[in-house]
Amino acid sequence: MGRCPHPGEASVSLDLATGTRRRCRQGMLVILLTAIAFSGCERKQVYIPPGYVSPPGSLSYSAPQPPGPLVQQVPPLAQAPEAMSQETPGSPTPAPPPAQKKLRDQPAPKAANKQHPEKLKKQEASKSPQRQASMQQVSQASGQLERGKPEAAIRTLEKAVRIDARNGEAFILLARAWKQNGEKRKALEFAKKAELLYQQQPAKLKEVFVLESDLYRELGDAASAVQSSRKASTVHR
Repeated sequence: MGRCPHPGEASVSLDLATGTRRRCRQGMLVILLTAIAFSGCERKQVYIPPGYVSPPGSLSYSAPQPPGPLVQQVPPLAQAPEAMSQETPGSPTPAPPPAQKKLRDQPAPKAANKQHPEKLKKQEASKSPQRQASMQQVSQASGQLERGKPEAAIRTLEKAVRIDARNGEAFILLARAWKQNGEKRKALEFAKKAELLYQQQPAKLKEVFVLESDLYRELGDAASAVQSSRKASTVHR
């Protein structure tokens, strides 16, 4: 027959069983926590489809680079002609625009077309009504001198001078009329007035110097006659 357990022995067995179960539960809890911790630290693998392309700059980052020196690009047409000719030494010279070509093909203005302002003024004066009326009197006086009528020529020429006081032809003919009338001093006076009016006309100025030389010679002033003759020889047409 078996023996009945002692009450003290039963309590000890119960405590041992309870402690064993508690230790088992604690061990399982530790294992579970350890598994959770390892599963959280594990790197998950993400599936990427084959046709997917990541956008630029979305997955990588690079530090900004310092800006380099700015280089100004000059358009080809803004470069100097010398630089363009050096770049393409064998290329033909481009044809100029039509407007420039037309200006280049035009002949340069001749120097003969550029007249002295004083000469233009003389030409305008010769076409004025006063000059034309004065020259009619000069033409009439010239015929009177040819017929040996110096006094009538002097009166006619005085009218011509009153009409146009700058008519050099009238003063030259007045000097000849007074010379023909025997008044050498009076003739020299009108010759000097004609000399002042013909400073810009070499041919007429030379004619006046020759007349003055003749008048000085007839007056007996040889030195002045030689001087006027030299002036006539130095005047170039």
